[in-house]
Amino acid sequence: MSPPPFLILALEGGGFRTLFAARILDRIEARWGREWRSRIGLIAGTSGGAILGAGLAAGVSAAALVRFYERHGPAIFPRRAWPRLGFLRSRCDSRALRASVADALPDRRLDEVGIPLLIPAADIETGTPVRFRSWASGPTDPVALRDAVLASCAAPTWFDPHPIRGRLLGDGGLWALNPALTALVEAPSLASAAGGEVRVLSIGGGLSADYFGRPPTGRLRRLWWSVASWGLAGRWRLARLVEMQIGLQSIAARETMEALLGGDGRDTGRFLHLAFTSPELLRFDDATTGPALREYADAEFARRGSEIARLLGKHGSPGARLRRLGESPCSRTGPM
Repeated sequence: MSPPPFLILALEGGGFRTLFAARILDRIEARWGREWRSRIGLIAGTSGGAILGAGLAAGVSAAALVRFYERHGPAIFPRRAWPRLGFLRSRCDSRALRASVADALPDRRLDEVGIPLLIPAADIETGTPVRFRSWASGPTDPVALRDAVLASCAAPTWFDPHPIRGRLLGDGGLWALNPALTALVEAPSLASAAGGEVRVLSIGGGLSADYFGRPPTGRLRRLWWSVASWGLAGRWRLARLVEMQIGLQSIAARETMEALLGGDGRDTGRFLHLAFTSPELLRFDDATTGPALREYADAEFARRGSEIARLLGKHGSPGARLRRLGESPCSRTGPM
């Protein structure tokens, strides 16, 4: 009898859009119970995905992680007409992020979580990747779980860098927005004892079908579009550039993993990526998009439930379960 597969759960960063991943995880637990976590050999989470990954590894329910985003999202990403104190501080209050993470995650060391956990961050002084590994730290080198998460969440200009042992650390999304590939590199040291083929369930933060809009045809209109989109008049559209960079990283990671482990969704594939594409831009710092993100997650789970079950080694589709509960599975690809 062959050993069970070694499952990597990779949780992509995406700010408030990580609510999409939290809702997917909530649907998985509603369908198969929290026992499904026993099949996970490694959790890797970046930025907002680090909050989810740390919560799962520490025993927090997926439903509680959904409530975390719905409850704390407006405090972490408040809507403001003007930047905080002009140009003197980061866009968002890091104290609100710290307080929210403290409310969501238990106060324990990284090496005290129940499932191996990998959290990427970045040293902003040396410009080098930082990898927090729960299985490689210990009492002589303790790192608080919350500190590792806060470092991975410190998106430049949105939140202040997070200090750990004299180092200023920033968002892991600077180099590993989707941590699937770096988790795959780490897997052999953990999977060798467990045996079984390596499989990866990756949950993204969503893409946009339109970041800057189509350039107009008129000469003067095209000139103004260029100035407003790329010039000082539009502040170089920095937020949209960041959003596009996030999307490009996500696509590149998905394509690389598909090439390594097999096509997404095929019976022979060992990699499954769950995501959505919105016709308009859903900003990662907009906490008013919760209803749309929940609808996208419900639609993706209903559409790909059989693929999730196959990857997890489960039987039965979520559609049958929904019908028993008197629900109608959503066949749309997103909110209307």
